[in-house]
Amino acid sequence: MEGYLPMALSTRLQPGLEQQIVLPRNSYLQDYFDDLAKYMKVGPPLYFVVKDFNYSSASVDTNQICSISQCNSNSLLNEISRQSLSPETSYIAKPAASWLDDFLIWMSPEAFGCCRKFVNGSYCPPDDQMKIFPYSVFYIFFEQYLSVWKTAIMNICVCLGTIFVVCFIVTSSLWASAIILTVLAMIVLDMMGVMAILGIQLNAISVVNLVMSIGIAVEFCVHITHAFMIGTGDKETRARQALSTMGASVFSGITLTKLVGVIVLRFAKSEVFVVYYFQMYLALVIIGFLHGLIFLPVLLSLCGPPTKWAKPKEQSQPPSASSERT
Repeated sequence: MEGYLPMALSTRLQPGLEQQIVLPRNSYLQDYFDDLAKYMKVGPPLYFVVKDFNYSSASVDTNQICSISQCNSNSLLNEISRQSLSPETSYIAKPAASWLDDFLIWMSPEAFGCCRKFVNGSYCPPDDQMKIFPYSVFYIFFEQYLSVWKTAIMNICVCLGTIFVVCFIVTSSLWASAIILTVLAMIVLDMMGVMAILGIQLNAISVVNLVMSIGIAVEFCVHITHAFMIGTGDKETRARQALSTMGASVFSGITLTKLVGVIVLRFAKSEVFVVYYFQMYLALVIIGFLHGLIFLPVLLSLCGPPTKWAKPKEQSQPPSASSERT
């Protein structure tokens, strides 16, 4: 159940970074962005650029773009207007405003027959090769969100794989390294689930924090696992020994020290430090503590690796020689 819930919540993570979150709370721009979202929530401006089209061609070509009464019903602007009726699927909030319509209305009614005539009375040559592509000034910023999920998953996998190799070299145990890897993967999934609950968006800042959280979460797992491996007795006994020897050190030296350092970020003036550093690192400390000192010992007591120390062999006592000679 613990694994399914974070996985289900992590799929609800939305990419993005709100502009007002990087501003101080008392900035006058906060009210501006709030009013902008409340009264003018139409999204960023979008432009449809028409390439390789001669605007001076006959009306049969111009009608493919304009939206006034004499234009084609399936023209570009009419199609955009129809798509704006269903913004939940087209993401177009308002019909397009075209300078071409204004230009045609401004001109005389003869303009509906042709945009321009030559002096000799002939029309401009028609050009049916029309290429259209959307453009917005925000596209250079939105480009990162097309691959932010791929980048996040790739970096998390590389980080987990590196930690697995290092743990295998240090512990010389494939079994123990696999357990550490499993717990770290669960911590990352829980972090992403908490991000979805708190409404933290997936962007460059949160991806860096997720990757860093893996390195920090190692401290909650490695010490307990190492103490378990050097213990003696059965698995349950070694799990108790690991908690008694390293549990206090992990709690006081890792959990409490990081908790005190994270709480300071709560009083930052900029919301970006509160959301992406205080909330995420506070969640990391709590989740790492729960996994390292509660879940991991239980997992080790059930399917932990064998101890590093071999059981000493009992030496048989030789029969004592009689001190008296017969």
